[in-house]
Amino acid sequence: SLKIQYVTMALCTSRTSVLSSSKQTTRRSSSMKVRAAADPPSWLPGDKKYGVPKPQLAGLPGNYGFDPFNLSEDPETLKRFVVAEVLHARFAMLGVAGAVAQEIATGASWAEAPKAFAEGKGIYPAVVTDPGAIAAIQVVLMAYIEQKRADAEGEGNVYPGGAFDPLGYAKKGGEELRTLKVKEIANGRVAMLAFLGIQAQYQATGKGALECLSSHIASPFSVNAVTNGVSVPAMPVSFV
Repeated sequence: SLKIQYVTMALCTSRTSVLSSSKQTTRRSSSMKVRAAADPPSWLPGDKKYGVPKPQLAGLPGNYGFDPFNLSEDPETLKRFVVAEVLHARFAMLGVAGAVAQEIATGASWAEAPKAFAEGKGIYPAVVTDPGAIAAIQVVLMAYIEQKRADAEGEGNVYPGGAFDPLGYAKKGGEELRTLKVKEIANGRVAMLAFLGIQAQYQATGKGALECLSSHIASPFSVNAVTNGVSVPAMPVSFV
């Protein structure tokens, strides 16, 4: 009888210990998950000055805490910059696509587009070269759309939906919509850098994006940013 009591007490003690350990493990696991969800990925992991997550950026699409100049400190300024980044990203994606399309269609670089535009070559129909049509598109239509965008409330000034979302992406909602927003801003940031590179290429070489790319592929060591004679003036024109 005494032995049975000892065994029963031991089993109860062991069960209590296991349950307590399980609860502690669950709490630690939950705590780790909460911290992981609260802390966004950092663009500079481990850095105590610039790599620390900024709470005011939490929840923004494509947020990696990159703000070395503390431009996000003021809430109103941050709100304006978020909208401006998305709009510039969209224009940059259109700009890169347009620069490449212009060169494919006319054989001329994007910088020479005004000449092809005036002559109605390639992708430019005659109606688009008419000064009245240009004024209507750039001044009337663009100004009207921009004003409507600026007057929209909430996310409507950057994610309007409706007629501006013919494929219905905004209706997806939830995590799928958030993923699309992240992809948009990520591709837009790349496009902004790409168009800056296209402009720098033309300033240095007088050539379009595709012509520069073809020359570089043909001879990568002798045709690049270092050997163009402008980007690094002291560098010889060619290594080869």
